[in-house]
Amino acid sequence: MEAVIKMTVPAARTHVRWRQIADGVLLAGVLATLYIYARVQGLTYAEMSGGAGNGYEILDAGMSMPVQALPDSAIGVIDISGLGGLIAVRKSMEEAPVSVDEDSQALPFVTSIPDIALQMPEADLTDGGKGEEDDVPITALAVSVYGNGGIPELTTFTVEPENFDAASLEIPRRLGKEFDGWYLDAACTKPFDGLAENQKALELYAGWKEFDGFICNDKGHITDYTDLSVATDGILAFPRSPDCTGIEYGSLEGLEDIVMEVYIYTNITYIAPETFDHLYFLMYIEVAPGNPNYYSKDGILYSSSGELVAYPNGRNL
Repeated sequence: MEAVIKMTVPAARTHVRWRQIADGVLLAGVLATLYIYARVQGLTYAEMSGGAGNGYEILDAGMSMPVQALPDSAIGVIDISGLGGLIAVRKSMEEAPVSVDEDSQALPFVTSIPDIALQMPEADLTDGGKGEEDDVPITALAVSVYGNGGIPELTTFTVEPENFDAASLEIPRRLGKEFDGWYLDAACTKPFDGLAENQKALELYAGWKEFDGFICNDKGHITDYTDLSVATDGILAFPRSPDCTGIEYGSLEGLEDIVMEVYIYTNITYIAPETFDHLYFLMYIEVAPGNPNYYSKDGILYSSSGELVAYPNGRNL
């Protein structure tokens, strides 16, 4: 059967002659093919003119494009996988005019197009397939500082790696001990010597040692000395550290014939009774100004309340 299909196209009236039309679906497919061809060739809806209100709408990746005038023909959902997915054209149900030869009967063509959004393949717009962790820059270093017997026990903070400086860390305090640097382990066998490349976390442990020449208990009181050199030229000076706070009785045994002068700093706030009584050649005891518990006058040691604490035995010879 030979038919002439009339289709209104902007600025032109086109007659397409078909020798056989199986049904309305075949017609829709042909018109869709023509539409896709025009789209690929760069035609836009703005170039078409015609009656408005046809109700066509392209749904592209979930976003609707402006309605433009299209031919008075209904087209369905077309699979264009090679171009990126599905194209859905929506048109309210209308009857497309069809004319045939005089010997034929009029063949109405009616179709409705479902609302289907354009389904586009998902594109990776982030890192081109690379793992996110590979490209994430290190923005901060997590630092944990352990007192390791000292105070504060633990300090944590974050810092930019390039701004980290171990020398600027707060030095913890520990009675009877002197700070000996930062280590990577609690046993203080691995000294810290700098950050590794791309290091994200750091744990530091305070190292400790005895005061130079003296041994103290956990109260910070001197209990012994390491060698006779603590009394240089007969002068015995105790550690000048706030973590050395006193002198226990018997801690100076063996220095009886060496010590002639004793110097006490402001940090020594406890002196056990009779601590200096066995220093036979001791001639002078001096206390630094500002000591809260002791003072000296004419080389004699007094408590802050004025009581006699020690009289130099060398003066009795």
